[in-house]
Amino acid sequence: MNQEKIGNFIQEARKKKKLTQQQLAEKLNVTDRSVSNWENGKNMPDLSLFKPICDELDITINELMSGEKLSESEYGEKLEENIINVVSKVEKRNKTYLKTRYIFMGVLAIIIWYFLCLFLVNINFLKQDYDKDRMYITQDEEIFDGNLNFVYEDECPGFDMSYLVTSFKDDTENKIIFVNVKCSLKGVYLKKKDSSERTDLTIHTTRSLKRLPYNSENVFYTKVDFDKIRKADDKELRNIISKSFRLEKKSIDE
Repeated sequence: MNQEKIGNFIQEARKKKKLTQQQLAEKLNVTDRSVSNWENGKNMPDLSLFKPICDELDITINELMSGEKLSESEYGEKLEENIINVVSKVEKRNKTYLKTRYIFMGVLAIIIWYFLCLFLVNINFLKQDYDKDRMYITQDEEIFDGNLNFVYEDECPGFDMSYLVTSFKDDTENKIIFVNVKCSLKGVYLKKKDSSERTDLTIHTTRSLKRLPYNSENVFYTKVDFDKIRKADDKELRNIISKSFRLEKKSIDE
């Protein structure tokens, strides 16, 4: 379909009916700017307006789509041609719509995946291996008011420390403290990334375990799940202790 030719034909048919652009627009419930754009060939009327336009201008849809008055001999040929053109235009529009939709869905999927990954690296933690030089306990009266404290020379941003106090069933007075450190996936990445840029500056991060009278000799670093430790009998508890690491007690200034 020739958009400019159709626009000129609408203009000729409108003038033949002695209608202004404003009057035709009012009859079709559109703006006079829309009618002006049709006639200037800037855009086409919506398909839903084809029949109302033809009714107001006393032309056929076939003539509107052809952009000219048609004789009986031309009518059938032009009808087939216009049907093919309309089908082609609809198919092209559908392909454009589908392409746009797929692009939008692809971009949306990437955005969702990005934020999902961001969420996962911040909420998922990995238990850290025991590091004798960076993990120990201290009981400094002046600095920590006599608390028993776990010290982690922090090299993993966003780490999480937890502890569990338990005992043998036949010795409830002699408490055992299990400690572990977990680092978020994001922290593990930053830890590896920054390893080559480290200086001699050490950041001491302390977490209070319990106030006295807990025996500092019974503090162990473990990677065993605390739920398993809670359910362990004395034999299993001894086995867990044998596979854990007794934390050394030293001053934070050492």
